[in-house]
Amino acid sequence: MAEWKEHECVFTYLTKKTYGEGTTKAEKPRIREKAQSFVVQEGVLYHKNHNNALCRVIVNDDEKQRILTSVHADAIGGAHYGQNATIKKITDRF
Repeated sequence: MAEWKEHECVFTYLTKKTYGEGTTKAEKPRIREKAQSFVVQEGVLYHKNHNNALCRVIVNDDEKQRILTSVHADAIGGAHYGQNATIKKITDRF
């Protein structure tokens, strides 16, 4: 859940222009820098990839597993095509 904590700090900074409670002085510049790669639209956090395309940030472990299972087990275009192909399919669909 540490990954969500980091994304939560970015989300809070982008939406409220504040830092989460307990954020240290040293963490604040890192959060600001990291936030440059993200955007919030309609309450959803997106990461801007190298092409500036927006990719929704998935933080719920159950949802991550559901997505991986659905893409990997998909009879059309799923199965065992390797890590890069699976990542591309997830990025394209979600």
